[in-house]
Amino acid sequence: MHNVNILTIHKEPNYGAVLQAYALYKTIENLGHVPYIINLDMDYSRFPYSLKYRVLLGLHKWMKGYSHCFALAERFSKKHCPNQIGNFHTTAELESYPWNKGDYYLIGSDQVWNPGITQNLRTAFCFSFLKNDVKNRYAYAASFGNIKDEERRKSELDMKALSLFKRIAVREKFGVEFLRRNGIDAVEVIDPTLLLESYRDLLPHKVEERNEILFLSLSDTAEMNAFAKGLSVKTGLPIRKHYGYLQPERKKNM
Repeated sequence: MHNVNILTIHKEPNYGAVLQAYALYKTIENLGHVPYIINLDMDYSRFPYSLKYRVLLGLHKWMKGYSHCFALAERFSKKHCPNQIGNFHTTAELESYPWNKGDYYLIGSDQVWNPGITQNLRTAFCFSFLKNDVKNRYAYAASFGNIKDEERRKSELDMKALSLFKRIAVREKFGVEFLRRNGIDAVEVIDPTLLLESYRDLLPHKVEERNEILFLSLSDTAEMNAFAKGLSVKTGLPIRKHYGYLQPERKKNM
């Protein structure tokens, strides 16, 4: 049995981020180890997006409920991933913490190696804050997101710190190729959300049944909208569109 300290994006208020952190935590637990979430606060609740970004994506109305959604994500994390270390906000705070060199350290999935998301904390997600005598460094299903610019990845990530990892598994094939071109071995794996057989523990005692089509839209394309509308006409069922982010009206189920 080992202590496994997980660093991932665990409080971003969308279902993907919340569930990947939960799934990785539970998988480590199911393997007989003791998982801990390294509680790094990325301050999304205060500075979620630039004004330009919000306007471009038409999120200005949605942003009014963002703080509440962030609180839901944080509450979910504390409830379902109760073992958490610290309350960190900066790389300097992480560096000053007395990390146990005998523990295992795991960079979790999600877009942890996308500097556009991790920004000034990007090197922390390479475990740059750990001393060199910490040998048990791993990554599971780490993602570079949409950062296809190889030179940007090399310049903004701590490649030296990544070279100290014992094993690295990433979500994308191009991520494997990028790391191998830079002398770092890696393999491609599935997202941790697909490692669990059941999510029944997260369901409320009574599940509301709805005769409708749930349209989870992560990339709102004309083709997807046309397909959903066609399915609605064919089945006679209404469409409920969802963009993947936690919704304030769902708080009673969290």
